[in-house]
Amino acid sequence: MKPTATVVAALVATIELGHATSNSFKEADIEKLCGIATAAQAAAAVALQHVTDLKRRATAAQRAADKLLLAALASSRANESLLFGSAAQVAQDCGKQALELIDSTMPTALAAAATGAGTAGRISEFVSLLQQTTASHGSRHCIYGSGSKSTKTQNLAALKCPSHLVTDLRPQQKLDDSHISDKGFKAFTGSTQIQQNGDNGCRLLKSNDGNADSLWEDASTPNFAAAFITADPHTGTGATSTVKRTDNIAANNRVDNPQDDVDRAYNAIAALNNLPTTSCPATEEEIIKHALTPANLRNVLGQVLLLSYPNLKDQAAGEVTTLTNKVAGATESQEEKLKKIMAKLTVKKLDGTTTKMVEIEKLTEEDIVKNTVAAAVAGLKEAIKEKPKCSTATTNPVSQGSEEANKECSDKKGTACTGDCEWDKKEEKCKPAKKEEGENQEKGGTDGKTNTKTTGSNSFVIHKAPLLLAVFIWGRKIFKIFARIYEIYETCYF
Repeated sequence: MKPTATVVAALVATIELGHATSNSFKEADIEKLCGIATAAQAAAAVALQHVTDLKRRATAAQRAADKLLLAALASSRANESLLFGSAAQVAQDCGKQALELIDSTMPTALAAAATGAGTAGRISEFVSLLQQTTASHGSRHCIYGSGSKSTKTQNLAALKCPSHLVTDLRPQQKLDDSHISDKGFKAFTGSTQIQQNGDNGCRLLKSNDGNADSLWEDASTPNFAAAFITADPHTGTGATSTVKRTDNIAANNRVDNPQDDVDRAYNAIAALNNLPTTSCPATEEEIIKHALTPANLRNVLGQVLLLSYPNLKDQAAGEVTTLTNKVAGATESQEEKLKKIMAKLTVKKLDGTTTKMVEIEKLTEEDIVKNTVAAAVAGLKEAIKEKPKCSTATTNPVSQGSEEANKECSDKKGTACTGDCEWDKKEEKCKPAKKEEGENQEKGGTDGKTNTKTTGSNSFVIHKAPLLLAVFIWGRKIFKIFARIYEIYETCYF
């Protein structure tokens, strides 16, 4: 090559490099933006955790309800069956609550995931552009490191930025609060200029007036990196790049009256921190305990009582307490007593091709529990088919008993009117003695059950338990089964 040509080529190269006359970006501040991007991208993992947790709670609630339902079927005592059946409804309500929350919170969770991914992608793409430009020539450096061009150009991870691709999404418990707190994006506590002053290694922020030699027109204010950076290009080294204050801009994970994309992105992502969860526990055992707690049972049992006896009204709460005390005793930890009773109830379990009796506490697999419940229901059908031959009851058992007592007392005269009878001075005849409100006695029934016969509404415990369990737990088909069983009980045993 001739000397003149060599000089010309060198001059052209110098002129081309001379076009890169605007400021570069500080490496440390770029890393802060990358930290925000990484935390924002994790919104998808946090959203997944939220949905996974609710699904797990719904599954646990269903398993708990299955076991409680099985206990209601397995118990030979009407009072226990009523309590366990009502507790199964409480557990089912926990599962319903979890499923409803999945449905109602899914839009917020997906919006957070999409916004987080978009924010992270826009920041990472901008950083990747700066890295590639910096690495393309020794004289170009859009990222300024310690005293010279940055050496962190090999990949996004070098500047702590997330990858564009997510190939393995794993649930994450919460957002990284070192980058995203309930008050904002934590990296920038005030308005921060992130350009390297006096440097002229990057053409990106160069502007001019009226020609295509520069990327920007004078007085332009472009924004980059998901609008976190607002630039003020310049013809020389006077360009600025500013990140507004991103910390302490919110309260309780929300910016009121959001002004720009940064505010709106924060609101969408940080909404994950405010997603509600169920008021029920998370595990099967905890849900069983929750469902058997008298305070949680009270509403369901009260509804059952009112359904059968609308005239109870304000007395229902007292009846519920009486019923619970009869089964669990008037102790502080009634739910623990009920759990122990339930655990020791025995049911049929398939063992190969034969069946054996096992305690409920030993049924650990969901499919075993479900199969056992199905078998128990089938057993109820068989009991109906084998309805014993006995006379048809034509009167209410309680009223029938009263008529018999009236007849017995009416034959007594004078001092013989004692015991369960008393002399009515007004009517001048012997009548059955009046019992105090709530007075009751337990008596072993013909079927071997412990039956609670009381005055007034407490007769519900004996006669209505199977029927109303059907209403609240199993629906129309099983309702018919229990209605028939109720007919058997009413006819033969009471």
